[in-house]
Amino acid sequence: MPHRFDPHQHIDPQGRLAHVKGPVKKNERIFWISACVYQDGPGHYAAAAGRKRWPNGRAPEWSCPTQMAPGSMPFNKGKARAWALALVTDGADRKYYGWGHEVDLT
Repeated sequence: MPHRFDPHQHIDPQGRLAHVKGPVKKNERIFWISACVYQDGPGHYAAAAGRKRWPNGRAPEWSCPTQMAPGSMPFNKGKARAWALALVTDGADRKYYGWGHEVDLT
């Protein structure tokens, strides 16, 4: 299952996160994803989120465009928390699968 974000996600020089990505295991499919990345600390808060669909479910990796959340500060380089919910294959069935973990913003 596509249960990870790539460990490094790229922010632009203005601190915006335009997309997030991660792997899809061979012979598995991803049909839809909703992803969010955020930093939240004393005096600093930043978040970006987005959704994407794949009608046939075939993708060697997933990449999801994101937009900065309303009122968000720019991201800082360093640690951030990422989470996602995706519609994926589980054998012959489809199911929603959620995950989250830390990523590095570079």
